[in-house]
Amino acid sequence: MVVYLPTFQDLHDSLGYAAADAAVLEAASRLKFITAPASYLARLSADEFCLLLPKADPLALQIRTGWRSRPTCAPRSTSARWPHPTRGMVPPMQFVTIAEQTGLIRPMTTLVIELALRQLAAWRARPRQIPIAINVSPRNLHDPRLLDSLRDGLSRAAVAPALLEVEITESALAEDPEHARRVLEKLRALGCKLYVDDFGTGYSSLSYLVSLPLDAVKIDRSFVRQMSRSRQSRSVVASIVRMAHELGLRTVAEGVETQEDVDLLREIGCQEA
Repeated sequence: MVVYLPTFQDLHDSLGYAAADAAVLEAASRLKFITAPASYLARLSADEFCLLLPKADPLALQIRTGWRSRPTCAPRSTSARWPHPTRGMVPPMQFVTIAEQTGLIRPMTTLVIELALRQLAAWRARPRQIPIAINVSPRNLHDPRLLDSLRDGLSRAAVAPALLEVEITESALAEDPEHARRVLEKLRALGCKLYVDDFGTGYSSLSYLVSLPLDAVKIDRSFVRQMSRSRQSRSVVASIVRMAHELGLRTVAEGVETQEDVDLLREIGCQEA
């Protein structure tokens, strides 16, 4: 693993050599503290370190089963877990933000795509094909290598593109709608299914639901988890489901935890969770 210190040059220019050198020593100390004893740490350049991690599995893919209102195989949603030597399986909310800030989200997403496609290829012999959903961050949408990674990975795995469901958050769509539209059109041209993730979290815009080449919306868990206790939340979910169906989009509920949630979603007309 290569660790890059992105603000090293700015620190050197503004505060001088001594401050920059102290920052490097502090970074090295922290890297040694958080890595396993069998690991090796070396400085490659002024602002780069290299970590050798024997027998390391950089990410593990956790696959969760959902349900569908029709008697077909439900899609599997995925999330990356970091197998830490002492902390166990670290969930993505504890490292994805840092990965986005440092640029590591790009190779991380490439690895997640590879693992998901590998799993789809392993399931190829099954009588029913089961799709897998992966998340794409705002930074990934600006990565010109994203499409090549997907295209090459699908070709190597010999997997039908429609089995890979790509999820993009509302915040990513709102950040640069026109750029997002161009990327989504290229993903659709590859044959991937496109989902809006965390729908209803504050960036909702009816215009992009009409203008973007989408297949489904995923209703944010903050509404779904309150349905059994809050008539208002239940009304919001029902309204999203009706609107999505009018636009020809499928609906997926996030955060379903109880059978009561499942029953309410079926009654409302939600198709997946």
